[in-house]
Amino acid sequence: MAHLLLEAPLWWVWFWLHPWKPSLPTDGTALIWDPDTGTPFLKYTGHSGAVNCISFHQKEVLACTVSGDCFGHVWRYLPPVSGLPRQPSLAEKLKHDSSGEERCLSDDYEDTTVDEGVHPSVTLVKTPIIILKGHKAPVMSCDWLPNAQQLVTASWDRTARLWDSEKGLTIHSLEGHDQELTHVCAHPSQQLLVTSSQDTTFRLWDFRTPPIHSVNVFQGHSKAVNAAVFSQRDNVISGSDDHTVKIWDLRKMRSPTDSIRLDIGVNRIALSQYENGVLALPLDNGHIRLYDLAGNRLAQIPRRDRQGHRRLVFSAAWSLDSHQKCNLYTSAFDNKVIGWKITFDAATKLS
Repeated sequence: MAHLLLEAPLWWVWFWLHPWKPSLPTDGTALIWDPDTGTPFLKYTGHSGAVNCISFHQKEVLACTVSGDCFGHVWRYLPPVSGLPRQPSLAEKLKHDSSGEERCLSDDYEDTTVDEGVHPSVTLVKTPIIILKGHKAPVMSCDWLPNAQQLVTASWDRTARLWDSEKGLTIHSLEGHDQELTHVCAHPSQQLLVTSSQDTTFRLWDFRTPPIHSVNVFQGHSKAVNAAVFSQRDNVISGSDDHTVKIWDLRKMRSPTDSIRLDIGVNRIALSQYENGVLALPLDNGHIRLYDLAGNRLAQIPRRDRQGHRRLVFSAAWSLDSHQKCNLYTSAFDNKVIGWKITFDAATKLS
């Protein structure tokens, strides 16, 4: 387990096709970290408000961030410079005391601070190449569509917008929600979007037969829907403040196929793309629970209270490689990103 301690609460943590992870402190910056060394290598400072979400282009070195300043920014990032001396990892730093003698990792060492401001290899990016202008309230979420030529954003102005990512122009304004939007997600291979809202609904937008698009409204929750995500198969999974997570079949979405009932609200959920899909549910009480897509509980982390978050866990992100040293990352309002190693047996149980 690795800890990164920041100076501001974290809205979002995300993994994409590269073995790095970004985090979004509420100080208006976005940081991209090397999980092996526990140090950031890039910091984006172009926004004037808190950065609420980040999404990465599938092929090019482009990122999109959205912010409380009501704008989306598309900007180019640089991978870490190869050939530099390797920095010792957090685990290596903690395993040895000043005498070089190996020590066990204990709870006394969990609050390790990484000072991103003084690390010599951090690249500073200040200016976007495209600014997405049009929303009239803070923008909370964004995602690239699978064709990688379009972006979608979701805002507290009760709309989502589909953008031409090369020109920065609005293609469609997606209207109909009665309250603020909380999240948006694009299907990994089809021209489908799902938007979530505080109005207790999520909406499925279908752009597979342009220029016509259709929308379906789903009312399975009784409180705000904080996120809805697609699986690689034909599922949508929605999580809500009503203490439930619901699993839906895209082919017959009149009612959920399975429901997970909890004793606390659920925030921005994450679904692994391996082991038949494992749901990570970040909770208001600082814990994370893991379930399969049949609604079976697999585990709760942390197993000991002192090892985990101390405040609301806002988001979770799986790495694309289950064999990495840490394959699940969570961010919380305690200013921490925590990396967890989740191992699977043949029956998709956790150990």
